[in-house]
Amino acid sequence: MVKTEQEGLVQDNDIDRLPDDQQYPLTYPQRGVWYLEKINPDTGIGNLAVTLKFNQVIDYALANQAVNLLLAQNEGFRTRIRENPEGEASQYFAPFEPYVMPRFDFSLVDREVLYQWDRTEVRRPFELDQNLFYFAYVKIDSQSSALFMRFHHLIADAWSFVQIGNDLMAIYDRLSEGQAVNEPENPPYRDFIASEQAYIGSERYQLDKDFWRNQFSTAPTLTTLKTRTSERIGLTARRRSYALPEKLTSKIRDYCHENRTSIFALFFAAMSIYINRIKDQEDIVIGTPVLNRSNAREKRTIGMFISTVPLRVRIDQHLSFQEFSRKLDTTWFSVLKHQKYPYDLLLRDVREIFPDVEKLFDIAISYQNGKINRS
Repeated sequence: MVKTEQEGLVQDNDIDRLPDDQQYPLTYPQRGVWYLEKINPDTGIGNLAVTLKFNQVIDYALANQAVNLLLAQNEGFRTRIRENPEGEASQYFAPFEPYVMPRFDFSLVDREVLYQWDRTEVRRPFELDQNLFYFAYVKIDSQSSALFMRFHHLIADAWSFVQIGNDLMAIYDRLSEGQAVNEPENPPYRDFIASEQAYIGSERYQLDKDFWRNQFSTAPTLTTLKTRTSERIGLTARRRSYALPEKLTSKIRDYCHENRTSIFALFFAAMSIYINRIKDQEDIVIGTPVLNRSNAREKRTIGMFISTVPLRVRIDQHLSFQEFSRKLDTTWFSVLKHQKYPYDLLLRDVREIFPDVEKLFDIAISYQNGKINRS
């Protein structure tokens, strides 16, 4: 039998009386998630989940204390979303309230029960005007335990996951060693809201807009691998995972170092050439996520920052692979200088010139280099 203790939810009783200066618009990265949520309500489509597994049974009380310290230090966790009668969304930040982390004991049941619980929790949708985070303590067996974490994409991205994992482990380790944890709060997400609003209409905004208009001054051809039909579109997907052998991984790193190119450019170049070979397409557009955090302060902020840019490359049959990947690296660094310009605005700009363009990319490549370290 699985033993559980249920969490205590924070109730917001004064939402309708919030003054205007305590309500904030959604950022452009959040809007994309919000629209997806509206199209697919009650599906958990906006969920992000991760499990930190320990080769020991960690102390529940210390883990719960660590989670609460983390929640207190990061305003972004306390984001709430509200929708007005016109269907427009805004956000506000609830005050910190202690969180009682539920705990589950799967040590006396078949492992498949744990896996089924995990699959269910990953898909469980959030109420957007309540906590958009969920932490749970899991005892796996007598030798191991885990912390299960689920967040709505409205309040976190992949970079946030790495920071959350590292901060949580650092806090837990300090508590377990009897040390005090007195770090100040991390920068609030509302600072990013303000900086984005300042950016819109600025000189930097116009420079970025001109850059992207130049990138798509000609009509792009949608780059696809398969023809999609409306009957095949849905939320069900399959995942295939491949782990490269350490020997091959080392060779890739050595190759990139010797040829002065990045690992990202190597994989992007390989993918572009593959598409060129099987589709005979020389003008290729592939989407890729960008951090969209322009300074160290934003890199310490928990929240949804990540954006996706359409990287457009043209295959030149006269270039060697090394030359092509180096050229792609140069293009990529140029794109990164203009990554702040929202994709939604770029798509709008392109459609003003080419009304038949539905979207700019169908394929995306995400290269992530994040690591959770145990102190």
